[in-house]
Amino acid sequence: MATPPITHERLLTLLDYDPDSGIFRWARAWKFGKVAGTLTKKGARRIFIEGKACYAHRLAWLYVYKTWPDSIIDHANGHPDDNRIANLRLAEPWQSSVNMYGKLSKWGVRGVRQQRNGRWQAQISHKGRAFGLGTYDTKMEANAVYVATRSRLCGEFAERPANQRGAVPKPLKRAPVATKRTRKHHAASDFM
Repeated sequence: MATPPITHERLLTLLDYDPDSGIFRWARAWKFGKVAGTLTKKGARRIFIEGKACYAHRLAWLYVYKTWPDSIIDHANGHPDDNRIANLRLAEPWQSSVNMYGKLSKWGVRGVRQQRNGRWQAQISHKGRAFGLGTYDTKMEANAVYVATRSRLCGEFAERPANQRGAVPKPLKRAPVATKRTRKHHAASDFM
């Protein structure tokens, strides 16, 4: 079992966690009630506790189950900042990577590409190996084979539709930094 950076008892004294919303709030006087942590570039929430960076999803697991997770914590809906306990599950690395949002091909589907002869090829990668699934007359036939194979290989981790578009909000961006050019522009516009 991995050594947690904090004990369950200490976590309870520092933070309050709402399992329905997945939000941690500080329970200490100097930050009481404020949402804890900041978002990383990839959108996951990280909370600094006693000088150590801890991901909120791992702290949520510790808060609810009173044990530090031994393996990866996967977000079932793919949103790295959705730390509701119902959305978190233990996973192996390959299972977690199945659940990541990837880019769609230029044809608008995953696992399908058009060959030079006009036929459609279905292919899938699983546990680091690529598998060809055959060629088909239409893109939809190839996609159906890909989706069925993905469901069979990945089980519950493949439940989210394979061709889901735009469902993941991008991480919050930092406020733009004022440059000399924007300061001059704003200063000039204030006098007009």
